[in-house]
Amino acid sequence: MLKKLKIGDFIIAISVLFLGFLPLIARHSSTAESFSIYLDGKKISRLSAGKDTTFSLDARLGKVIIEINDGRARVIESSCPEKICVRTGFIGKVGQSVACVPNKLLIVAEGKEKREKFDGILE
Repeated sequence: MLKKLKIGDFIIAISVLFLGFLPLIARHSSTAESFSIYLDGKKISRLSAGKDTTFSLDARLGKVIIEINDGRARVIESSCPEKICVRTGFIGKVGQSVACVPNKLLIVAEGKEKREKFDGILE
């Protein structure tokens, strides 16, 4: 037996859909103002997001080339075997990062809206 749908059923369904998409709508992420580059855990450079440039460095396994274009950064060439850092593509929002674990390289997008150092602490 099929029950007839009532107006309350539609209200509940729309509310559930709205609440499901709310985190995507409410999430505020500002664009990056600069990109910090870390090698072996040490900050080696800070590049402005406003200036298009290509940056090359010698990492643990060899050469890594980083590109900044239109306020976004990416690794365009890396000496690592899997090339996951290259496949990550562009980052441009505060808090996003690209990591190349074999080369011990990390690129972090930074801006006015600082990300907390820790997401949470467990005791």
